[in-house]
Amino acid sequence: MTEDPYLVLALAPTLDAAKIKRAYFAAIAKSPPHVDASAFRRVRQAFEALLDDDARVLAFLRAPIDERAALAAFEACWAERLDAAPREAASSTESPDTVRRFIDRIARLELADFVGAADGSSGAQ
Repeated sequence: MTEDPYLVLALAPTLDAAKIKRAYFAAIAKSPPHVDASAFRRVRQAFEALLDDDARVLAFLRAPIDERAALAAFEACWAERLDAAPREAASSTESPDTVRRFIDRIARLELADFVGAADGSSGAQ
């Protein structure tokens, strides 16, 4: 089995060709061919593996998921929406009590509540 090209390039899995190219140039700066030919070959092979659009998508799908980064992105999105909720509630035609109760309840939810709801187990009440 070949190495994960994203790991070789020290890059989080991405489909952005520009980010891959920047990571490639950063990696060859650390491992130039005249200093470490084998490391340079590894870097070059990793870059070439990500050049083709179809190959890049496959590598992206095969790459391990960084759970902490995914959770941080989810939490940031959730926090942004939760912060916007009172502003939206102020312009809502719903009863202010209904909106306040919803915001209070949703603010107490945790990721485990969503996972439990998705797999059919009990979530937050």
